[in-house]
Amino acid sequence: MCKVFGFIVAYGSLAIASRTASAVKECTLSTTVRLDACYDTTCDTIAGWAN
Repeated sequence: MCKVFGFIVAYGSLAIASRTASAVKECTLSTTVRLDACYDTTCDTIAGWAN
């Protein structure tokens, strides 16, 4: 019984860690995309001023 409980806890922790990692990855990815877009827009704006 104790082994089963340990397995459930370990499996649950693993699932939570995995979900957290993928959430962090998604968040990082979307932030990066957003920063890229912002950077592109800023560059275009400055290029527009330069011309």
